[in-house]
Amino acid sequence: MRNRIPLALLLIFLLILSFRLYFSFQTPNFDYDAYFNIRQVDSIKEHDIPAFSDPLSYSGRTLPFLPLFHYIIALFTIFIPLAAVLKILPNVFASLTVFVVYLAAYELTKRKDAALIAAFISAFMPIFILKTLLTVSEYSLMVPLMFLLFYFIMKVEEKKLLKAFIITALIATFIHSSIILLVISLILYLIFLKIEDIHPDRAETELIFFSAILVIWLTTLFFKNALLVHGPAVIWQNIPLSLLSQHFSSFSILEAIYKIGILPFLAGIFVMYRYVFREKLKKTYIFISFSLVILLLLWLRLLQLNTGLMFLGTSLALLFAQFYTIMLEYLKKTRFSGLKPLILASLALLFIATSVYPSITYAKQAVINVPSPQETDALLWISNSTQDSSVVLSTLEEGHLITAIAKRKNVMDTSFLLIQNTQQRLKDVNEMYTTSYTTTAFTLLNKYNVDYVFYSISALKKYGKKPAYLDDTDCSTLAYENTEAQVYKITCVIK
Repeated sequence: MRNRIPLALLLIFLLILSFRLYFSFQTPNFDYDAYFNIRQVDSIKEHDIPAFSDPLSYSGRTLPFLPLFHYIIALFTIFIPLAAVLKILPNVFASLTVFVVYLAAYELTKRKDAALIAAFISAFMPIFILKTLLTVSEYSLMVPLMFLLFYFIMKVEEKKLLKAFIITALIATFIHSSIILLVISLILYLIFLKIEDIHPDRAETELIFFSAILVIWLTTLFFKNALLVHGPAVIWQNIPLSLLSQHFSSFSILEAIYKIGILPFLAGIFVMYRYVFREKLKKTYIFISFSLVILLLLWLRLLQLNTGLMFLGTSLALLFAQFYTIMLEYLKKTRFSGLKPLILASLALLFIATSVYPSITYAKQAVINVPSPQETDALLWISNSTQDSSVVLSTLEEGHLITAIAKRKNVMDTSFLLIQNTQQRLKDVNEMYTTSYTTTAFTLLNKYNVDYVFYSISALKKYGKKPAYLDDTDCSTLAYENTEAQVYKITCVIK
């Protein structure tokens, strides 16, 4: 048994990695938002630094973001072609979550079978697959690092892991600002211990407060300008008001169950209730605290729904190991102990139906929701056939395509920090794609110095029809066309 468990864990890792790579390589392209990170990797390869001062985004702006993830990706391009690295490496990072969950679940339950099941459940979390399959996302690395830090806290009595915790916390701090969630949850964990009259180790308390101060200081230092400009509203990332409800939508239990999986969701909630109100188990409070913090922030709309569900789902998958242990102990005391194989088989079928199947559905959705080859061809034409100083109008979602593939200035993209009047700018972009008035259209096109309009099948799906002014041969010229994209050159100036 001892030899089979690590082999089984390796097989789970290879299974989920193969699953991810199978779908990832079904398209040569990536999710629309992925092109921001792709551009930063390109910038590091060409200039050794990311594009913090970006002459293309919003036709020129300064953008604060944490760069370590992009440096890690760029490092691997020394040995492997960029296209392969972008497909493989983020999916390898995300797949490593199974090892971290296994370690933490085993430390929690001391049962290898329970830890193995928790690792398998964490591998097929629908929302995590959707948001990390083709997005080249920092979360692919941030999720395993977050739970690795929790594992180190659980093993705080081993002095050699204190240094590992500090180093890992530093790495995570320079990857993504979601490390703040760790700080909040660990402080809540200490509060739980105080309420339950459980005395934490002195080293544990000191480590938590030290890491809290370090993370808050470094994060504040890096996002100082954004904090000064936006104040507390930086939490909402300066997203236009008309889009806030999409990014910070209300928490729905049914949606959470579908995106996380019914098995980890219900089992995790049961374990949280049991150890908050009925029993005490110190190490469980780490993940209960983290789950409660996520739930509270989602309820208050202070955390993007899909981001919160990724972290919450992994935490609940880990708590499933404790539920599994409780269930087996209970079965031993009842007449139903002989039904254990049937119960486990039923749970397996439920997991396949509510986690594996939605994961496949989301993976297919991720493959579909990428720019088409024809759209990419049009963007490459812009890159090769227009002046470097050209400004190209696109939909909001396609903004990063303009800067990353066409390598031209855009009017707007989904990076909103330090941009003034994002709501008005978004309104103007929508107006340029929908107005039936030529004068209005060209007044706005001139306002943003637009030289070309990129009109794709995605724009057609979003807005319903092509604006009439693009067919006005006196003021716009069709410069490039294929079956799914057109590029129009703007030739009129309103005086």
